[in-house]
Amino acid sequence: MRIVIASEESTTRAAIGMLIAAQPDFELAGEVADITDLLLTVKTERPDLVVLDWDVLGKRIDTLQALLELFDAPPLIIALSVHEEARAAAFDSGVAGFAYKGAPPSQLLETIREAQRAR
Repeated sequence: MRIVIASEESTTRAAIGMLIAAQPDFELAGEVADITDLLLTVKTERPDLVVLDWDVLGKRIDTLQALLELFDAPPLIIALSVHEEARAAAFDSGVAGFAYKGAPPSQLLETIREAQRAR
């Protein structure tokens, strides 16, 4: 599974990137800091999934999902947040999964794998 990480926080991107790269069944397809770069990366790299920092980029989720639908095979989105209460809003927007930033890394990996199985 090819994965892109989208977060304005470089430390978040780096940490998740190392976690993804260490998994034999995942491939890190890119790390981006904003929606413009995310769309360009989706176009060129064709990831299966985007781990999206909900706290910043999720505020524009309606626009993002509308733009992603223009691609032949839009990636799934996993929302990542420090706010557990963001879960409901994320799922209401149509994301494939949600992971709390304060949880162990294994939770994010399991959320990604669950989305992969559901696809």
